[in-house]
Amino acid sequence: MWSVYILHNPRRITKNFYIGLTNKIAERFKEHKNGKVYFTRKDRLDWELVYFETFASKQDAVRREQRLKQHGQAFRQLKERIHYSLLSGIRVVK
Repeated sequence: MWSVYILHNPRRITKNFYIGLTNKIAERFKEHKNGKVYFTRKDRLDWELVYFETFASKQDAVRREQRLKQHGQAFRQLKERIHYSLLSGIRVVK
């Protein structure tokens, strides 16, 4: 199974979300937390996994990741849902 995931870092002023793609989500998140991913290395202890979607095929997961990264409206809507979940104190994914 392939996953598209979103990390959130509440301490960052800009670019406080990271969108990624993997077929081993638990291992990939550990890589982020251990500073092995360039884009999240600087603030690695502050990143939280707040959302992920799973797909049967890599091709479908890649399409979804690209849509979230390239089409502002798709990510804006998802980010709004995540934001309301975080504000209410309910963590989407721990």
